[in-house]
Amino acid sequence: MKNELKKVTEGPKKTHNVNWKTELDDKLIAVSKHAHWATIDSHGDVQALTSKLDTIIPHYKNNHLNCIPTSRCRTDPHYQSSCNQITDPIAEQLLHKALASSLIYKNPADFCYGKDTHYVDSFNNVLNIFQDKRIAFSDKEYLSQSHLAVLHWNQNVNRECTSEWRKPSAANSIGKVKKNYKKVTYQYRKNLWERFKMKLLN
Repeated sequence: MKNELKKVTEGPKKTHNVNWKTELDDKLIAVSKHAHWATIDSHGDVQALTSKLDTIIPHYKNNHLNCIPTSRCRTDPHYQSSCNQITDPIAEQLLHKALASSLIYKNPADFCYGKDTHYVDSFNNVLNIFQDKRIAFSDKEYLSQSHLAVLHWNQNVNRECTSEWRKPSAANSIGKVKKNYKKVTYQYRKNLWERFKMKLLN
């Protein structure tokens, strides 16, 4: 969606009022967030997602009748949008074209559950630790490394953050601190494997 919105929020001066409008230059992040919350609030309903995406343009025209009931524009009587209102019909047409051209609007069934992929990405990183692509494993060893990766990920998923952030100072200008990662040593792998064998026996 951001790729489509960029086409109507910025561009060369000669195509202003044709392909893009300055009235939309503050809508890139705002509309993307609006779409993000629409996917989360649709709860698997394709029609609900489409209808929530259709409220984006009226929202920026100060018409909040069809916005999500729990959103701030509906609950706060003193709500004022941080973005400019859309008053130009050309800007409205360009924004509608960008929304209709986005993947999320064309294929709402793929986005209506609002699921993230960060767990999959995290597990893939763990697999790369235990199954180094530079090493050729036998079938038996490959399977054991897969089980170790699963055990390691299950033990550490959703744990509290182990890194810190400190206020920048003259000595430490960007506030960096040493990150505390759990080392994947030979002994650690051996302990995981022993636990896995105990589970199989039980």
